[in-house]
Amino acid sequence: MIIEKIKINNFKSHKNTEIEFKEGLTAIIGDNGSGKTSIFEAMVYALFGPNVVGGYDRIVTIGKRHVRVELTFRVRGNRVKVVREYENGRGGAYLYINNSLYARGVNEVNNKIKEILGVDQDIFLNSIYIKQGEIAKLINNLRNSERLKIIGKLLGIEDFETCYEKMKEVINEYNNRLREIEGELKSKILLENDLEKNKKILEEKYREKLKLKEKLEKLEEEFKVIDEKYREYLDRKEKFMNLTNKLELRKKELKILNEKLERLERDFEEFNKYENLLKENESSYYEYINIEKEINDLEKERNELEGKYKEYNSLLGKKEILERNIEKLKNEIKENLEDIKERLNYYENEINKLERIRSYIMELESLEKELNEIENQEIIRNKYKIYFDEYIKLSNELEELKNKQIEYYKLLEKKNSLIRQRNELIEEIEKLERKIGNIEELKRKLEKIEEVKKILEELNEKKNKLNEKLGELNNEIKRLKKMLDELKNVKGKCPLCKSEISEEKKAELIRINEMEIKSKKNEKECIEKELMDIDNKIKNLRNIIKEEPRVIEELKRHEILEKEIVRKKELIKELEKEINSIDLDKYIINNKPIDIIINEKKKRLEEIESFYNSYRLAEEFLKNKNKEELIKKINELRKEVGNRRLDDVEIEIKNLMKQRDIFKEKLSKYNQLLSLKEELKKICNNLKILKLDFDRYNEVINKLKIYREKERELREGYNKYSIAKDRIDKFKNVYGDKDKIIDEIEETKKRINEIVDKINYIKNRLDEINYSEEEFRKIENERNDKEEKLNSLKIRLVEIERDIDNLENNIKQIEERLNKLKEKEAEREKLLRFIDYLKRVRDIYSRGGFQRYLRKKFIPIIRNNLNKAFSEFELPYSFVDITDNFDIIVKSPNGDLTIENLSGGEQIALALSLRLAIANSLVGSLECLILDEPTIHLDENRVAKLIEIFRKIRNIPQMIVITHHKEIEEVADNIIRVYKEDYSKVSVE
Repeated sequence: MIIEKIKINNFKSHKNTEIEFKEGLTAIIGDNGSGKTSIFEAMVYALFGPNVVGGYDRIVTIGKRHVRVELTFRVRGNRVKVVREYENGRGGAYLYINNSLYARGVNEVNNKIKEILGVDQDIFLNSIYIKQGEIAKLINNLRNSERLKIIGKLLGIEDFETCYEKMKEVINEYNNRLREIEGELKSKILLENDLEKNKKILEEKYREKLKLKEKLEKLEEEFKVIDEKYREYLDRKEKFMNLTNKLELRKKELKILNEKLERLERDFEEFNKYENLLKENESSYYEYINIEKEINDLEKERNELEGKYKEYNSLLGKKEILERNIEKLKNEIKENLEDIKERLNYYENEINKLERIRSYIMELESLEKELNEIENQEIIRNKYKIYFDEYIKLSNELEELKNKQIEYYKLLEKKNSLIRQRNELIEEIEKLERKIGNIEELKRKLEKIEEVKKILEELNEKKNKLNEKLGELNNEIKRLKKMLDELKNVKGKCPLCKSEISEEKKAELIRINEMEIKSKKNEKECIEKELMDIDNKIKNLRNIIKEEPRVIEELKRHEILEKEIVRKKELIKELEKEINSIDLDKYIINNKPIDIIINEKKKRLEEIESFYNSYRLAEEFLKNKNKEELIKKINELRKEVGNRRLDDVEIEIKNLMKQRDIFKEKLSKYNQLLSLKEELKKICNNLKILKLDFDRYNEVINKLKIYREKERELREGYNKYSIAKDRIDKFKNVYGDKDKIIDEIEETKKRINEIVDKINYIKNRLDEINYSEEEFRKIENERNDKEEKLNSLKIRLVEIERDIDNLENNIKQIEERLNKLKEKEAEREKLLRFIDYLKRVRDIYSRGGFQRYLRKKFIPIIRNNLNKAFSEFELPYSFVDITDNFDIIVKSPNGDLTIENLSGGEQIALALSLRLAIANSLVGSLECLILDEPTIHLDENRVAKLIEIFRKIRNIPQMIVITHHKEIEEVADNIIRVYKEDYSKVSVE
């Protein structure tokens, strides 16, 4: 994977950022907090979605509602572009391959990215990306167990340990379920006792129900007679009550009519009173209305003029203030406008001339310093040229020797590795042979299981025959019992042959029958006991047969082990052949070890390295310098400056600026005076326009005072007229006119006489109905007593029926629970087998199981990749070994070295090589590597060593380093600078 371009919109501190990446070493440089790491987080978001970077709430720029990231990269010859965006609570994702849409939607794009890269997000973050401060984490101050845990996490082996622990929880859950089932099964005996008890109670309830029904039928007949009598008397009561109610209604109606007559007569008197008031106050009423209209018109005009009245008074105040300010400014300004402008231009020109001379002086000083530095560097370059040439020559020779040395150590390590592999295979064969030792015992177990199968078949056949015989006995016992019952009940005749039979003969037959039944029952008990013994034997035999799949599986595993032993022996032969083919003698040159020659040349290189560096720095400094152009520029500036000094020029500029500021202030005041005069003129014009409205406003105010006084005088007559008119209007709404009130009074008197006649008629009818409340209560009480007893019996019957239903439901529930307990017994057996299976599976995921297998598989791959990466740094070490416990041993000409024996720079090179090796082991060929702040927690010496290591890495096409150390610029092929203003911004060099 090679990253080509990224576009970032509203992602954290990046509002609108676009970066193109090239191959080689790219340094992303910026201060802490400038937004460097956010660039990589945007890449991770584009590839794997928002959850990897903490969700949308943490990535959208503050104050924004949407985010968008486009990432373009090459993989296996294809150009891939992934686009992710989020707006208004909805996320979207699009994937393009060679400019054609390949997938859309978050889930589909996530799946396709994994297919294209060949890794998931965890492998990507643990291999291609190295986090802050993690380069040296794998080697610095770590015990083997800690390093084993970290590398296991990077390789994904830790997941199996997690699985091992999680399976313990699963097994515990199944054990808990097993304990629950066994607890439930303890209730089986209690449930069986409850079932028998409920059946007995149910029989008693059925008998009680039958007795209650008989009582209920008798009582219902008695109730029917008294109920008919009660209903007859109830009808008489109803008629009596209806007439009584009618009488009450008529009395109420009479009362209402009397009240109405009083109200009509009272309203007639008031009508006459308010008619007289209306006539007395009519003139005052209409005059008041006319004055009120005049007042409203004047108030409306006053409101319209009030704004102009206030504006007139405000302008008068402003006029006075402006006149005072104009007079004050006239006293302050003495010069005319032309003199002020002329003096201001003079000072501006003089200041510009002096500022130009000041810039020449400062440039001259800088150029003279640069000239001195050029001359010093020329002296250093000439002095150390001879050492530079010697250093280059020695370096070339040393590189050739190191290549031969590396070839030698690689072959040596290869031979040692082959020997180790051969010895490991021999040990593995011995272990496998020990495991195969008990194969004969397994065969004997299998033969025994076959014998048990035959015995089980015989027992099942015997069980079937006994069950048939048991069925015949049960039928025979039933037949004999039936015959016995018939004999006991028969009188004078045999139930079989129908012949005459004496009592002695009958007793003899009963005795014989009972003895035969007893004999059959004894025989039945023997068979049942024998069946129980057979069932126990069958259960034990089946437990033995259950072992058959495990034994067969174990035998198959032994056969596989035997084949594995044969294969490993063949491998040992091939390894011994390869070991004998490796020749190391050709790397001894002139009977002198290559290590001694290399050390001699390295010692000389160290002696002249400081001279070499001094020459290279001087050459680098002088490369882009033009001494003649610099001298020419200095002479030109000296001619412009003359004998002026920088301090004198600064003082002159300062004095001129003070004079210029004085005349700027005078010009400002003159402009202010002109502005005030113009404003005063406008105010005077506005006052003239508003004068007529001001006078009219005062006239309206005086008229309003006169009219309001007259309005107060007429208000009493107006109010009396209004009240009288309102009351007469209400009377007319109710009655119409006065004549209608008189008519209604006469009608009401007539209606009162009719009601009195009806009341007298109802009283006569009540006397005709001979109703007694006492007699009715007596009949009602007798009826209620019978009804209460009847209801009581019905309630008891319902209770019994409910009890019967409850008992039947209880019996049904108990039977269902007993059936479920049978299912629980079967579930318990399944759980026992499944828990045993889970324990065996868990052992596979243990540290001594599949985890150990994966470590043994990965260690040779990591070791090979580690040595490939480590050899790029051209250090004097032949080989780096990794043990099964991830202990690291460095092979040198002087023997084995631990991490602590290496220098700081060598430790960093080893740590970086190890991270690269793990990355290559996970993703195959590593094309891109991203390091986030690799220099953090490193001192200055180690930072310098790390930069030198970056210079030597050539086997990774693209490296991106995120850092705030500007020293990395020296080795970077491409530089991206990140800085922050309101938002993060970038510049590419």
